[in-house]
Amino acid sequence: MMDAGETFYAFEKAWNSGDLEKAFSYCAKDYAFESSSGASTKGREKIKALMEGWLQAFPDLRFETKNVFASGSKAAAEYVMRGTQKKEFRGLPATGKSFAVKCCSILEFEGGVFTRENAYFDMTTLMRQLGHIPSAA
Repeated sequence: MMDAGETFYAFEKAWNSGDLEKAFSYCAKDYAFESSSGASTKGREKIKALMEGWLQAFPDLRFETKNVFASGSKAAAEYVMRGTQKKEFRGLPATGKSFAVKCCSILEFEGGVFTRENAYFDMTTLMRQLGHIPSAA
């Protein structure tokens, strides 16, 4: 069985190859997700639906893991999330612009799957890069 770090890398590989079924097989059925963007959901199917919404707006959405620190049932992952806005996102029209934001997730791991994730990223930077808010002076 893979440890938490190996499982995170496997999730990333499956996601980036477009195999969402495999990617979400690394999440427990009652997987709990919270994000600094305000998103919060519980259940593998609900997180999958949330991420499919992101994929509609950013069909090239990808993750690039920089570091994973795992110990026992906990892991912390540092990664870059990238994508290009091709469709409406949270009521904002598509800009065709790309973003790349640094992210960090704190994960709980049990029985070979992730059971909980708290994901942190800078939504303001993402919105600036997409052109939805002015650049900082």
